[in-house]
Amino acid sequence: MAGSILSAGGSVPFEKALSSDWADMIDGFQRSALESRLGIPLIYGIDAVHGNNSVYGATIFPHNVGLGATRDPRWGRCYESYSEDTEIVRKMTSIVTGLQGQPPQGHPKGYPFVLGRNNTIACVKHFVGDGGTHKGLNEGNTISSYDDLERIHMAPYLNCISDGVSTVMASYSSWNGSKLHADRFLLTEILKDKLGFKMNPRPTPTYLSIALLGKAQVQESTTILEAIKKAVGDDTEIIYEQYPSAVTLAREDISFAIVAVGEGPYAEFRGDNLELAIPFNGTDVISSVADRLPTLVILISGRPLTLEPWLLEKMDALVAAWLPGSEGEGIADVIFGDYDFEGLLPVSWFKRVEQLPMNALDNLYDPLYPLGYGLTYNKGKSLQ
Repeated sequence: MAGSILSAGGSVPFEKALSSDWADMIDGFQRSALESRLGIPLIYGIDAVHGNNSVYGATIFPHNVGLGATRDPRWGRCYESYSEDTEIVRKMTSIVTGLQGQPPQGHPKGYPFVLGRNNTIACVKHFVGDGGTHKGLNEGNTISSYDDLERIHMAPYLNCISDGVSTVMASYSSWNGSKLHADRFLLTEILKDKLGFKMNPRPTPTYLSIALLGKAQVQESTTILEAIKKAVGDDTEIIYEQYPSAVTLAREDISFAIVAVGEGPYAEFRGDNLELAIPFNGTDVISSVADRLPTLVILISGRPLTLEPWLLEKMDALVAAWLPGSEGEGIADVIFGDYDFEGLLPVSWFKRVEQLPMNALDNLYDPLYPLGYGLTYNKGKSLQ
């Protein structure tokens, strides 16, 4: 896109840059653009999928899968999607008006609307079907009929266009072997003519790296461990071990164990995973602890992971925390009963990887936990 700059992951003015530092930098770019011969203003973009993690001290919200369309958890970007249920995703498109503002009655469909300087342009992506690629491979090939592509993957875009979304980004992936960026049928005849998007779809950006840091900046946040310590108070002894020792597990004065396991950081194709086992020997850690103590397991992941039946039998409780953001108190609040569990699974939880891709409308639907499943403290009642 001519006249635009995008700060992607790791591209920051400098370490621990505050919002004021970002504003100064962007204003500098804008002044230079306006003072040039043509005087064309810039559009400056920041990849802020679930909160602006590039601004030091900003709040990081739970990732989209924890807020909620995913088709296959082997996909490295599974956590960026809201649900396998298209209707859930359509409801979540209200974030467009939350960012840009509510268009007035009579605003022409397909034209962008931004209420004022305190709002920001939204970008919906990636058009279309990148969550349905074969074997869940990032930038892979979605093999489907047009009718399925429209019914499953395309419907939420219509909601966004109706709400005045300003930009649409084309996918890196392919549809039936055709690269989306070169697919005139989907980008012109469907996105612009049929869905009514009046602007030019945003191409894959050429990234400007302002500063590349060796390590991700450490932002102020509260870990789950810190939140648990705060919740129980000083009268309760808390023992933390990354890999619990036999000596600790043999102690008779421990009331119960909280085992937090899950995935490490990844993004895009680096997250493609055909196995979906709990990393870092998570299964062994759960098993060794649960053999000796009553055990609550907190699974931190961007997608469902493999949970063997024998392992589930050892657990006393399991919490799917997804990628919960920067506030560990949210986990402590529910596990200690200050608030009840109200979440419902936005995706089907498979029994075996061989079942994937799995969706609630499949003819042979046999999940470990179905789409929409959830428990509450109210006598273990299902919220399904």
